[in-house]
Amino acid sequence: MTDEEYRELLSRFRNIRAEERSYLDALKKRGARIAGVFCSFVPLEILDAAGLCSVNLRNGEESSILLSGEDLPGNLCPLIQSGYGELFSPRSSCMSFSELVIGETSCDGKKKMYELLAEKKELYLMQLPQGADRPYARKMWIHECRRLLRELEKRMGRTICGEELRAASRARNSYRLARLRLMQLLRRIPAPLSGEELFLILEGTERLFPLPGRISLLCELTAYLEERSRLLPEERERKRILLTGCPIGGVSEKTLRLIESAGASVVCLENCGGLKEVCPMVDIDREDIMEAIADRCLEIGCAVMDPNRRRLDRIRELSKEYRIDGIVDIVLRTCHSYSVERFSVKELSEGLKIPYSSVEVDYSRSEILRLATRMEAFLELL
Repeated sequence: MTDEEYRELLSRFRNIRAEERSYLDALKKRGARIAGVFCSFVPLEILDAAGLCSVNLRNGEESSILLSGEDLPGNLCPLIQSGYGELFSPRSSCMSFSELVIGETSCDGKKKMYELLAEKKELYLMQLPQGADRPYARKMWIHECRRLLRELEKRMGRTICGEELRAASRARNSYRLARLRLMQLLRRIPAPLSGEELFLILEGTERLFPLPGRISLLCELTAYLEERSRLLPEERERKRILLTGCPIGGVSEKTLRLIESAGASVVCLENCGGLKEVCPMVDIDREDIMEAIADRCLEIGCAVMDPNRRRLDRIRELSKEYRIDGIVDIVLRTCHSYSVERFSVKELSEGLKIPYSSVEVDYSRSEILRLATRMEAFLELL
């Protein structure tokens, strides 16, 4: 890959919505069957083995929130409002291309939204246990995964064997490892790419390429950036920020871009879409591959889990691994789980002697100036 090809790729990813619709339309014309998901807890290995293409319904569009207004209250999480609002979008979207939505009871807002969604779209709902440390929680989730498998076998009209699940798990592990290796490049000082570039690449490869193409492109990008990093000076210039909290699709401009415009470097994305969902891998050598798939999901350190020690342990590890100077906690407005968990993350940051800032945002553009001032003030403390 050349510098010019890299710049062209980032430009494509910055205009991802229009190209994503073209990509999905081409998939449909080739006979692909598409399922939409909102959450990392949905076991995508099962969908892959069934022959379904999975798409991410976390679209981050402010315009979609306006379309959800008659059905959903205005003081609901923007991620939920935006995803639901895509039902009514005049433009083709991931929601319209999905023949099935696979939901999960990760939070109360989504759980009740799914009740409304089921009246307008075919929905399959997985009951997610929210106390991952309880023995019966694991048994329940394994049962839910087996139940999903049976549903997809019925829908696709065929039996899905253990070797198909194992092959799908191996491919997903390869994809997660490719994402992880790219993200680990930012451990270097200085980082060979910005946090904004990293986010564009992670989102773009996810939305515009089939799984084998994603792996190939990520490996090519990692090799290119590794080579480019050898030409960078070794001195440490910018303060290094770890971003944690809610998914940042829809608020990346108000978080990543503002932080980096103020002179820092976002080197670690711990949140959903970043390291949170890639680090647990499926143990493909386990005798019961379905149990291995289910166990991987329950290792995700999401704030919906109680207790959520995994997230705190992970932030502690990443702060050392990425040599972090400051922690910024992103909370989507009215996301109660992450909002309450801010206190635990702040306490952890104080114990690590790392400055901490919490930012509560939605998908509107109206507060950019206020947030810019706040980020500049935080970085001055560093």
